[in-house]
Amino acid sequence: MPQGLISDDSATPYAILMRRQNDAGRCMNRCFQNPTRARIFVYFIIIGIFVYLAIFIYTMMLTSTILIDDTVVTMVPKHVVQQRSDFDSTILERVCSKMTSRCYTVKDMRAKTDPDFIERHLFVDGFEDESESIARLIPPKGATFENSDTRIWQINHKYLMTEYIYCLAISPFLVSSISETESNEGKKVLELGLGGGSLDMFLHTHFPLMQITAIELEQVVAELAEKWFGVKNDTSLSYDVIFLDACDLDQFVPCPAKNFRNPEIIKTMKNLLTNTGVLIVNMLPMKDDEEQLESAMKVFTDTFPSCLKFRLAREVNVVLACTKLGIKEPNSMMEFYRKRVVKLAHALGVPHFANSLLIK
Repeated sequence: MPQGLISDDSATPYAILMRRQNDAGRCMNRCFQNPTRARIFVYFIIIGIFVYLAIFIYTMMLTSTILIDDTVVTMVPKHVVQQRSDFDSTILERVCSKMTSRCYTVKDMRAKTDPDFIERHLFVDGFEDESESIARLIPPKGATFENSDTRIWQINHKYLMTEYIYCLAISPFLVSSISETESNEGKKVLELGLGGGSLDMFLHTHFPLMQITAIELEQVVAELAEKWFGVKNDTSLSYDVIFLDACDLDQFVPCPAKNFRNPEIIKTMKNLLTNTGVLIVNMLPMKDDEEQLESAMKVFTDTFPSCLKFRLAREVNVVLACTKLGIKEPNSMMEFYRKRVVKLAHALGVPHFANSLLIK
């Protein structure tokens, strides 16, 4: 065969490649020239895309760390809960009072003293540095702040978070208006100023037969207490113990509110007490002004035969416990009260507050 000529039955690799590409092209042309075959081809492509997306979405759901309870998902926007794992707190609800225009925020957040514990706080606008009410939450088994919706967690009503609430709670036991060793069935308690309901629910949890009535002027506060702090409605009447924990915006002594410092109002509260009853008053001085504080206390000490004054170890609140009964031997009774405070702290399950009170 002359040099340079190629036989008909031979082929170079390049020629073979070109032949295969031409064959493939002719196959595609034949497929798309037939409408039925073309539709089947497109269907296969679309089905493949959907299968891929379904697998991708299912894989993402399996690896997600967020659990949402469908029964409560409408309470707050879902993105609030989904973003919580990146922060130390989440806002559950914010609402403003039509009566006073004061706004309140409910927030779940890690405890500052121990991030493993989660707390529920009620904040008032203008006082964001201090909680109006605090409650510790009980997580479901295996749940953490990162992987669970804290809106469905239970409130730990047996645990008190602040010294002043503990002081309010322990005072009627201290002066024997109610007993820590009995059921207190039939005993009646009136609380003026509900807040988050920590005080009355603590007492109700330990003494469910005790009759407790809480009066809250702010309707939105009462609604928030019932919705977020586990407060249960109680329609019974009261009054072996009266707790006065109502505040206003006074710049010197906001607690108790000025309306409750009226001598006639205090006399009315005194008349509502039984002979062994006690009025417990939360007093909050905003500034280090002892004169203003003493002036606010005087209207109570002038009305009642005796009032115990409690100062707290870590909080600025001062608590008064006023009774209809006078104290005949003040020195010996003060020593008795100091020892009894420690015993009561252990009896009521709050030993961490045993040394928090200074009685005068």
